[in-house]
Amino acid sequence: TVKHYLQVLSQCFLLQTLEKYSTRPLTTKTSSPKLIPLCPALISAVVDPSRIDQDPAWRGRVFEACIGAQLLKSRGRLFYWREGHAEVDFVLQRGDLLYALEIKSNVRKPVGGLNAFSKKFGTSLTLSLNEDEGVKLLACENVDQYLDSRIG
Repeated sequence: TVKHYLQVLSQCFLLQTLEKYSTRPLTTKTSSPKLIPLCPALISAVVDPSRIDQDPAWRGRVFEACIGAQLLKSRGRLFYWREGHAEVDFVLQRGDLLYALEIKSNVRKPVGGLNAFSKKFGTSLTLSLNEDEGVKLLACENVDQYLDSRIG
């Protein structure tokens, strides 16, 4: 089954699945997972690498995947969130802290998801990362320190 193959790829450290963030466990388990390649070079194995320079939307997806792989290095638990048309790229739960992160490449993308998430989960810390800030996150050695410095 597909679920089994995803587990095998995860155990081989090639792919990680993210569950949907929800305060209801059943919603988390029944939602389709978001896939994060742990080795971004795998993306180039199935898609022509020059597409990244030619297609801004594709560049944004690859950039988001790289950020997701970096966020998995946090000591927290990583999710995504979507409700209707509102979505947040990543939700990082670290103890009592809840970060909602929206990744922005050069493609214009509304921040309505962050607002909707914040409204629903009022204690969350929202963070929108543009390409320059995302590159800094990718280059940092300690994801948690970087996030704490951005919020702090």
